[in-house]
Amino acid sequence: MTLRIALAQIPVEHGKPEENYKKVAQYLSKAAQAKADVVVLPELWNTGYDLARLEEIADVEGQRTKEFLQAKAQDYKVNIVGGSVAIKEHEQFYNTTYIVDKQGKLISEYRKVHLFRLMDEDKYLAAGDQKNVFELAGVKSASFICYDIRFPEWLRTVAKKKLSVIYVVAQWPQTRIEQWKALLVARAIENQAYVVAVNR
Repeated sequence: MTLRIALAQIPVEHGKPEENYKKVAQYLSKAAQAKADVVVLPELWNTGYDLARLEEIADVEGQRTKEFLQAKAQDYKVNIVGGSVAIKEHEQFYNTTYIVDKQGKLISEYRKVHLFRLMDEDKYLAAGDQKNVFELAGVKSASFICYDIRFPEWLRTVAKKKLSVIYVVAQWPQTRIEQWKALLVARAIENQAYVVAVNR
């Protein structure tokens, strides 16, 4: 099987959800025009790392994002690995990925497990604790968020499910981009799976 995958390396606007939803809509349209089977978005594309303002800008229960991604997937007949967005749920904030198939069905979601303390994620966000394995475009897959890839044991426990594709979404800094590349290659070799990664 061959998949055409579009990676939306979007320059996320810090703390400006309205601009970011418009930008993502444009990228999804371009990916559909290019006949992509799957589109992958970056980490925290709705708010960027404006963590101090999550109370006012996070997506409540992810409702807006889910409806947005489901509508676009259905309109364009494209599968979407929805990067991740900041959501508020039960008075806590999470860095959350939504996976939507081309029929517009939400098939999986994942909350970032490993929070990056150097950017104070642990002060603003709650960590997830669930694996995220799903079938997308007929391929058994899993997704992770940014700093997760520094924990090979975590990916390995998930990859034991005999995955073919590992999706990684990130806002990895330019100053450490060589580590990003090396870690992605290492995770692919260790798990004998394709790694599809998109950075902002």
